[in-house]
Amino acid sequence: MKLVEGKGRATLWSCMGLIAGMCFHASAMASPSSVQVCTQVLDNGDANTTEGGTWSYSVSNTSVTYQNPTTSRNESQAATAPTCASAIAPPAGSTALGVLQSPSSPGNWLREAPGYPQWVVSDGTHSVTGSGVLNISGGTYSQFTGPTSVTFTNASGRLVTEVCSLLQDNGVAPSGQSGSFTFTAEGASATLPNTEGGANACNSTFEANIPIGATSIALTATTPFTMEAGYPQVKLTDSANHADTASLGATVTSDYYAGNVALDGTSGDVTIDFTNRIITDRAVTICKTLLDNADGIDQGGVNTVEYNAVGTSVSINVVEGAASPTCAPAISAPTSATTTPIREVQLSGNLQEIGRAHV
Repeated sequence: MKLVEGKGRATLWSCMGLIAGMCFHASAMASPSSVQVCTQVLDNGDANTTEGGTWSYSVSNTSVTYQNPTTSRNESQAATAPTCASAIAPPAGSTALGVLQSPSSPGNWLREAPGYPQWVVSDGTHSVTGSGVLNISGGTYSQFTGPTSVTFTNASGRLVTEVCSLLQDNGVAPSGQSGSFTFTAEGASATLPNTEGGANACNSTFEANIPIGATSIALTATTPFTMEAGYPQVKLTDSANHADTASLGATVTSDYYAGNVALDGTSGDVTIDFTNRIITDRAVTICKTLLDNADGIDQGGVNTVEYNAVGTSVSINVVEGAASPTCAPAISAPTSATTTPIREVQLSGNLQEIGRAHV
């Protein structure tokens, strides 16, 4: 009996003396000469690049565990080659390979992002990929020959863990308006009831995955009222009270707002606060009545009174004893204004005394 090496498999020749001159051969499939476990850690895009640490594994042929390697790896090494443990030869006759990454992640690890860990088995010629626990056998296993690596890639998953909404009082009647606001973060949605000037409404069971490597997060707001310019305002806050802020800005469609908030200063999981403010079109109209003082002199027709309100000047031509007030064009007032001084700044013509102003 002798063993003849051939590419990809060994051929076993056996000549049996009981049957003179007759030989037979059988094929025994080849398998990896060694298995080496490696670890890679991706940068999840937040401000903390220290996530990671010691990663532990269990390597078996599904019958017996023959290695428990460990490696050390964190996000700051994401751009370099994986860290690998020592290679070890599988037990003779192995027909399968199982590799389990310990579910006990490093202490500063948030959680594995959806779809991770991912793994790849390669001997430089063949490769197999997958995620979670690695188990290969049969032809999938025996296709690998010579030194074979198993690389696990990990990614620390960030979440949005809460969404809150506040509806500010804009100081304009009608007061106490209310309605339901619907917000989305990376496709996950929450609907919150708000009353103008009322307390924050929050959904503390909200959960949305922030994509690995994301530099911003996509948000939308559907509101029961049109928002004032610059609203809804958005604030993302992490556990260290670092914040990223933005405004969703202009309406995409009626009462629907969308935008991206840059992830500049936050790390790990975040909460989102939306601040809303209803727009109310307002204007100040100034009217003037010039009473007849019965002096027999007509002090009207060529007289101009100038007023200033909300930082804008308007002029009114007044007629003494007119049956109704004379009004200037309306002056637009910002929604945020709650009061405005109105003053008479200039008289012209032959006016000597002005009566009562009605605004």
